This record gives sequence, C-alpha cells and structure tokens, in this order.
Amino acid sequence: LPVRVWIDDDDLVRQLALDYTARPQGSAQAITTALTLDFTAYGPQAPPTLPAASQTGSLTTVLGQLGI
Repeated sequence: LPVRVWIDDDDLVRQLALDYTARPQGSAQAITTALTLDFTAYGPQAPPTLPAASQTGSLTTVLGQLGI
C-alpha cells in the first residue's frame, strides 16, 4: 500500500496517511478507505509496572488446558 509520511525537523514521524480502494469480487461498487494518523506526543514514557507473580501464569499451562 502506498503510504504518505510527514517527518519533522527532528526526524520524527508526525503524520502517516494512506488511501486504499478495493472492489469486492463480483461487485461493481468500489470501497474506498482513507486513514490519517497524527503523532503529537513524543517524549519520555514511564517504564511499565510488572505484575506481581500471583497475577501471572504460564502460557504452556493455558495452552495445555485448551488442548493445544
């Protein structure tokens, strides 16, 4: 998909935009989508807080319970 990107003087992406048109198979009508994302809040971010061990689990255990 062609994407338009605007980059500021600090080399940060400020806007990303794309337009997409699709024609469903067997349909004479086209579907057009326009998407624009604005990025305005760059800066330091707080580190994530890790959950207590009692709030975590094993993915292997969960998958086993699902029969996977």
